[in-house]
Amino acid sequence: MGRFLHISVAIVLGFVTLTGAANAQSDPPGRIGRLAYINGPVSFHDEDQTQWAPAIVNRPLSTGDSLWTEPNARSEVSISGTRVRMDGATELDMLAIDDSQVRMQVPQGRLDIKAAAMDRPYEIVTPRGTVALQQPGDYYILAGSTQDPTLLGVRSGAAQITSLNGQTLAVRAGEVGEVSGDSDAPVLRTVQGAPPPMQPYWADRDRQISYDQSQYVPVTVTGYEDLDAYGVWSNQGDYGQIWTPRFVPVGWEPYRNGHWVYMQPWGWTWVDEQPWGFAPFHYGRWVNVHRRWSWVPPAREAQPVYAPALVSFIGGGGAGLLLASRQPSVGWFPLGPREVYVPPYTANRDYFRNVNRASVRDQALIDARYQWAQEHRDAERPPPADPRFTHVNQRFATVVPQQAFQQSRPMERAVIKVAPDKLAAAPIAPVAAPPVVTRNAEPSARAQDGKPLENRANVMPSDGPVAHTAFANMETIGKPAGDAMRPAPGPRVVKRADATPGAKPETGPAKANEAPPLSPRTGAAPPPPLPGANEAKGAPVPAEHPALVKPEESKTRPQPPKLPAGDSKAAPDTRPAGPKPPLATERTEPPKAPAVENKAVPSLKPPPLENKAVPSPQPPTRPPESRPADARPAAQPERPAAAQRPAPAPEPPHPAATAQQPPHPAAAPPRPAPEPPRAAAPPPPRPAPAPAAQAPRPAPPPQQAHAPEPPRQAPPPPAPKPQAAPAPKEEKK
Repeated sequence: MGRFLHISVAIVLGFVTLTGAANAQSDPPGRIGRLAYINGPVSFHDEDQTQWAPAIVNRPLSTGDSLWTEPNARSEVSISGTRVRMDGATELDMLAIDDSQVRMQVPQGRLDIKAAAMDRPYEIVTPRGTVALQQPGDYYILAGSTQDPTLLGVRSGAAQITSLNGQTLAVRAGEVGEVSGDSDAPVLRTVQGAPPPMQPYWADRDRQISYDQSQYVPVTVTGYEDLDAYGVWSNQGDYGQIWTPRFVPVGWEPYRNGHWVYMQPWGWTWVDEQPWGFAPFHYGRWVNVHRRWSWVPPAREAQPVYAPALVSFIGGGGAGLLLASRQPSVGWFPLGPREVYVPPYTANRDYFRNVNRASVRDQALIDARYQWAQEHRDAERPPPADPRFTHVNQRFATVVPQQAFQQSRPMERAVIKVAPDKLAAAPIAPVAAPPVVTRNAEPSARAQDGKPLENRANVMPSDGPVAHTAFANMETIGKPAGDAMRPAPGPRVVKRADATPGAKPETGPAKANEAPPLSPRTGAAPPPPLPGANEAKGAPVPAEHPALVKPEESKTRPQPPKLPAGDSKAAPDTRPAGPKPPLATERTEPPKAPAVENKAVPSLKPPPLENKAVPSPQPPTRPPESRPADARPAAQPERPAAAQRPAPAPEPPHPAATAQQPPHPAAAPPRPAPEPPRAAAPPPPRPAPAPAAQAPRPAPPPQQAHAPEPPRQAPPPPAPKPQAAPAPKEEKK
């Protein structure tokens, strides 16, 4: 008998243990992400949606959600003190966000992550491997593409990247890790260069929003970073430190300026439209002091647990709120300090305690409220006459038509005015979920004239799907059918079952079927690491940059194309081209004299005057010397030297010289004699008669005085050329 009792006790204990474990696994996580900032078109979809919809600030992010930023857009995600910033053309998938881990996936684009606190692993899956952040710090991740490698930069902290085949690369502060190649043969290395800084357009937000640890709110409260920028703290008696927003619309009340969305596994979730409207609506309580609303944060010593909306709904027992118009309506109000929140999505008593422990210190009150909800799940009864069951904010309830509630319309535009005393007398739903209206239900509220509603046959029943809460089994408004949101741009939506076929892999390196496929480059190539602390290593730094910059990108650089403008032999000549501009005379001579004369007589360079008469019979026969004549206008920038040389060989006197050539038809050299002056300024002495070459030499001195105006001094050159006429007469003699 005793053995039988031991076996029975063991079975019961085992059953209780398994039941508790099953409830713990089915309970939603206590931590969640938040879309904190949007600039430009940003799209969103959850794991049930098949198309993208416009993203909304303060949208809670959980496992299965995805975000997409259009090119030239950006967004920021906040997760319990961790900031994740998305650049344009970036996709971010939430693979897992719970109390034990944060696992994200970036199929394409760039992330900048800064973690102020990290009490659980953070992993980011890329197309070439998985990044693990090992301590709080500042990081950036480039997903890479078919043309670009995957990069992990560590500005501060420490991380490692594991490739798809299991190779691991540790990256320390001031380093950049790179993974290139495909999944079969990846190449891991450390790039010698400092990680690039945050994009400059984030500077304004950094000046406004700080992720530094708050003095009054735990870092694990998602959205705490906005409180100091948008409100003030003050000490209020028994409530301790409370937070009051600086600027709110006239007549503002908590849980009124925003809308409701249905999110698994919590159900109906509040999304506030204020930029700071996340932490005060998913943690803590609200109190109205001196006709002004203030937020009481959760206790710092307790672990905060996320809730979809810390409110109570009016109605219950299968009968929602009805007004004189006989139109189904929904009403709710914010919970006050030390008031118990009754989650509708779980019946786990431990979770029930944990979600209230940070704001309700009376454990007996928490248990009493839990017991009351269990006993009154099927029948509507007012709470016992105990002051602990009263709600200080019930008379501030917001009431809207049920259709507006279901369609996620802005609540402030659909508010129905109801007298505060009527709201204070309305029954409270057993759990925090919107009750539905049925034909057979008894009236749960009175009309504005104070009389009960009659003629129930004329009451409009609830329109839309009806569900039952996991706790108390109350009929509630179910998830709307279909997607009411308008479509938004984004990449093709891939269901997780298609992206990760099979069972979840064991701990260790990511498998090939886990990683997203590589996408082609959609914009400019990523910038290479900056030469920073590792610059002393010298040689590796320039060697790394070509590996990160593709040939297409190098075309945009002005310097590289200028160097290879000529042949490889001419490349060294282009380098000294920088100092040549001040030496205009030297630049004209090397290309003309050596190009023609160096082939025949290399010694002609030092004596440019006398030795040129020797090759004069050979070059004159070459017609290309007329090309330098065309080069004379190119010599205009070289005014100081070019002005002297064109004077002896102006084009108008050349016809006269050609008239002198007929008497010398027998001699071929005299014809080339006038051509050398056209070829270049120094060639005028090249004609066979030496005096003719000397005659133009005295002419340049007067032209030097008029060097600044070479075109206007074309007429003075013919004056000295009549002196050249007696020179040919002497030849006739």
